[in-house]
Amino acid sequence: AELPQATLDDMQNLQYDVCSVHARKLLDAILPELPEGPLKDELAAWDCCYDPDSPEAVVFQRLYRQLLIELLGHDHGIGWRRMVYLASRVGFSAMLLISADRLLLDPSPTLWDGRDKGELIRRAASQTEQQMGGLWSDVNNFHFTDRFFGNHQVGRMLGYNSRKIAMPGCNTTPFQGHVLQTATRESTFAPSYHFVTDVSQDEAWTNLPGGPSENRFSKLYKNDVTRWMTGEYKRLSADC
Repeated sequence: AELPQATLDDMQNLQYDVCSVHARKLLDAILPELPEGPLKDELAAWDCCYDPDSPEAVVFQRLYRQLLIELLGHDHGIGWRRMVYLASRVGFSAMLLISADRLLLDPSPTLWDGRDKGELIRRAASQTEQQMGGLWSDVNNFHFTDRFFGNHQVGRMLGYNSRKIAMPGCNTTPFQGHVLQTATRESTFAPSYHFVTDVSQDEAWTNLPGGPSENRFSKLYKNDVTRWMTGEYKRLSADC
């Protein structure tokens, strides 16, 4: 909602907002075409927020992927192999997916190549119903690694790798928490620094997923991680 006057708290909350306008718009077009049942009920009750403990976020993402495959993964489209590849790598195919979203939201029958839009949605829903279950934290999670050791066993033995951590949000939320798995490589996309200030005051409120020291044995190496994960900000000013 539009704010008549933004406060520091408002801006801090905005940086941790995990609600997706993208999901809300698509559901407005998809829900009327879904058959009655658990899938429709679950998505209709969803608040469109990608919280780590949300099962609905997982269901929506799987339905969205199946919709893209049904829409463009045919002989006259991109082809199912290419579409599966692109749909599973959302962060790298935004331009294509924006165009696909426009097709999903456009009621014009000429854009559907003679196919029934409702039937495509119901076919995608049928595929999704076979994959129900799980939380967003099961799908979207990451762990901290050392740049030098990476995921090698030595790094794990020395304690450089953290446990798996739930990543809130996705690529369509203000908190853009997006994890991409490609073979053995894990790529993480998320805010690396939060900064909020009131220009009328000589101070700033910040946090980051790390710490001000690169020394692994320093207490400042990752002393901000908990703040970053919980949405807590620390105050910085000349008198600190």
